[in-house]
Amino acid sequence: MVQATNVRTTKEKTYHLLVSFRPEDEAKLTPEVLKEIELEFAKALGLTEHQRHAGVHKNTDNLHLHVAYNLIHPERRTRHEPFRDFLVRDRLCRMLERKFGLMRDNGRGEEAAQASGPDPAKAFEAHTGQESFFSYARKQVDFLRPALAQARSWPEAHRAFRKYGLTLKLHGNGLVVQDFSGPQAIKASALDRDFSKARLEKRFGAFQAPRQDLAEVKPETTYSATPLQIEANRGRLFDEYQTAREKRRVEMEKIKAQEGRILEIHNRQWENHRDKIRRLPMLRKNRRETMEQFRKKKSGELASLRQQMKLKREEVRAAYPFNSWSQFLQDRAERGQEEALAILRSRSKKVQPEAGQSQGKLSSISRMKEILGAGPGRAWKYRLDGKGTIIFNLAGGGIIRDSGEAIHFRPGSDDQAKAAAEKLAQARWGQAARLTGQTLKSESAREAWLNQAPSPAPGLSR
Repeated sequence: MVQATNVRTTKEKTYHLLVSFRPEDEAKLTPEVLKEIELEFAKALGLTEHQRHAGVHKNTDNLHLHVAYNLIHPERRTRHEPFRDFLVRDRLCRMLERKFGLMRDNGRGEEAAQASGPDPAKAFEAHTGQESFFSYARKQVDFLRPALAQARSWPEAHRAFRKYGLTLKLHGNGLVVQDFSGPQAIKASALDRDFSKARLEKRFGAFQAPRQDLAEVKPETTYSATPLQIEANRGRLFDEYQTAREKRRVEMEKIKAQEGRILEIHNRQWENHRDKIRRLPMLRKNRRETMEQFRKKKSGELASLRQQMKLKREEVRAAYPFNSWSQFLQDRAERGQEEALAILRSRSKKVQPEAGQSQGKLSSISRMKEILGAGPGRAWKYRLDGKGTIIFNLAGGGIIRDSGEAIHFRPGSDDQAKAAAEKLAQARWGQAARLTGQTLKSESAREAWLNQAPSPAPGLSR
């Protein structure tokens, strides 16, 4: 009703905020803390006087807070626009992490943005588990700067970029740095301000495109979308992935070519049939009805042909159920390959595979099956996410997350999640398993973890 009173604005009248929390912090997030966090966001966004509806969800892997703010002021009837809200939210998140002792995220600060790159690059790496072109090019900046400092002309500048598998090209009013053998490209000034068109033209004059003789320069290194994991090719898994990916591509190309030939024959046959109908002597009304039936038959046959091609593509996707390196590792891990799971978890440090694979199941899943059993009233499910975390959903609503180095549980309507998590930790680490809040770790891992946080009060074992 309040929103309906403002008929002037054409912009969105509701601001939907989602605040996601780390599983390790759930024990600290009491209703009072969550209410205070919501109020801090309302203050920071300038929406304390506005209507809002808030709710806490536990239906995903991470506890998260939803808030729907009414951007129309309840008395003035004006619309409030949270200006540059992403910066406001980022600063507030860092402040709230310190205030409530929550785990720290990098956020969208300038240093973090330069290190991880623009959003498309971060999305590519998160989705595929492979290095983005931006990250590759960023690594070459330290080598490009001294090479460009010695350059005296555009040909020498182009040679410097070519040496590292990169090419400078005009794009709009500026320059882009492109992979010399692929379509990937980024804005030159986003890579380094000294690579902008204005600064380079100030040194070398008007831009000159690369000359033909540049093709003779052999790059010392090139972009190849290498895996982000440490020692990713253990067991030759990355080679296996590339081979399977090429087979999938070839099969899909065959289906595409076959579909093109079939559709060409289909169209030619129906064109001939339509020409015959046009030459038949008949009344206009009858011709119209005949052509309508003709179009329905043609559409039906076309839909049938496309469905056949769709089924063939689904067969290929079933044989190769992955589009990226991360999905390949997930597929192999879901089939019980511990080494694939270890690689999936090795973004920041090398992870050793667990021992104890059983009947094509990962060790953690086999242990959980022994702990929870099966049968009426004891139903449970599991899945594997892109970071290598195995997530168990229990019948009572509890959730257990096994990331390899830690086991986190979220209680449900009973104590099953806590009991099962403790048994899983004991099966893995024995008496070295220790509980802190809702997180279980081995004693050695726990000590390293606690060294990053304030020390607990004397005399507390948990």
